[in-house]
Amino acid sequence: MRRARGFTLIEILVAVAITALLAAMAFGGLNVVLDTADHTRAHQQRLHDLQIAMLLLVRDLRQAVPRPVRDGDQGEQPALRIGGVSGPALSLTRGGWDNPAGQRRSHLQRVAWALDGDRLVRRYWFHLDRPAGSEPREQRLLEGVHDLSIVALDADGQPRSEWPPQATPEQIERSEDNLALLPAGVLVRFTLDGVGEIERRVAVRP
Repeated sequence: MRRARGFTLIEILVAVAITALLAAMAFGGLNVVLDTADHTRAHQQRLHDLQIAMLLLVRDLRQAVPRPVRDGDQGEQPALRIGGVSGPALSLTRGGWDNPAGQRRSHLQRVAWALDGDRLVRRYWFHLDRPAGSEPREQRLLEGVHDLSIVALDADGQPRSEWPPQATPEQIERSEDNLALLPAGVLVRFTLDGVGEIERRVAVRP
């Protein structure tokens, strides 16, 4: 009677080696798939954060109102301010501040946009005219922001690095100023890591 022939040690080692090779290839492919999925999710989250930030910025600008404010630290501030030696890149008074809780406050709100390192932040105050030392609330919106540029566009579409414009001699003679003057629009540019250059023009006055 013929005896059954089993596997030799070499055959077993070859089979184990082939199995290990296939497993390594499968694991490597799985890692690539997982890395790609993580990268896709991170990119989608980045685009979502960008959309939220731009939505808030556009809403603030389109709801800007010609209402200067009194700041206990810096005196009277224009309704919309761009540029200057220090301070945020953009500050303005906006309307349409929802009040679902029925709090005793104005529907107007003072907001400011600035870079904190490489993070784009939006700050807001609960009161328009505030005493010295009043601290704003802060929303951290986007990280990896560089080269932020915000300029006003006048009625002729010309860019102005500072707003409001200086009062003319005739205005000074009549004791007038431009604190309540709003630009026709605002141009915003910045570079976002992983996305590239972002540019948006927003109409402020119809």
